Amino acid sequence: MNARITHIGTATVVLELDGLRVVTDPVLDPAGSRYRLGPFEYQNLRGPSAPVPDAPDVVLLSHDHHRDNLDRAGLALARRARTVVTTSSGAVRLRAKGVQRVMGLSPWESREFEGGLRVTATPARHGPVGTNFVAGDVIGFHVEHPALRTGPLYVTGDTRWFPGVAQVAERLPRPSTILAHVGAARFGPPLLRRWLRFSMDAEELRILARHFAPRQLIPIHDGGWSHFSEGREAVVRAFAGDASRLRLLRAGHTENLEL
Repeated sequence: MNARITHIGTATVVLELDGLRVVTDPVLDPAGSRYRLGPFEYQNLRGPSAPVPDAPDVVLLSHDHHRDNLDRAGLALARRARTVVTTSSGAVRLRAKGVQRVMGLSPWESREFEGGLRVTATPARHGPVGTNFVAGDVIGFHVEHPALRTGPLYVTGDTRWFPGVAQVAERLPRPSTILAHVGAARFGPPLLRRWLRFSMDAEELRILARHFAPRQLIPIHDGGWSHFSEGREAVVRAFAGDASRLRLLRAGHTENLEL
């Protein structure tokens, strides 16, 4: 059995688990694509670094309502996927957009799929306390599969560090690999931007690393968008002198997931 990973960009990765093709948060529009979130405009600065499977077996979608996690081309891919797993509210919206093979999960719910894949939804809080009415529902994913020989994989989804993330290490088998959404996404005028951060920054990533102590910690969602206030260099600085668990993927290159 083998497990391979390709980082396409943003939070989009392709996982090949003994022939099973899993895509996370498909963002596939070309560089320069622009979107609006209420009064704010934001832009994809890079675009995808490699093609993705045309009809993946599973799409793990942390949330559907922000274009840096599901854009126009990503939605088209979701319509072709054998199964899409997302939030309960997102499943309703996606069915209205023509994604028929979709299931919604609440945190701690699990589903099993062909080939030995088991997916458990994990809690996520996409912003500071009290902003869920703005940011909307998000989940992460705890993934188990026989090809993951060193242990489960955990995809955080867009979240800040909060007790729900810490509970993943206590309620589920400890993940060997973590794909962590970082980038310190911010919106709003300068004064609000200091408070309105909607994904982990490099310091929260260090907290996550200390709490979980995974074999490898892989930052994704770490650059390439106008509203991200931190790039990969911030992660490298934060882990200077303590980078034994940190693994940086090369965009567009397929690599063995377990080293």
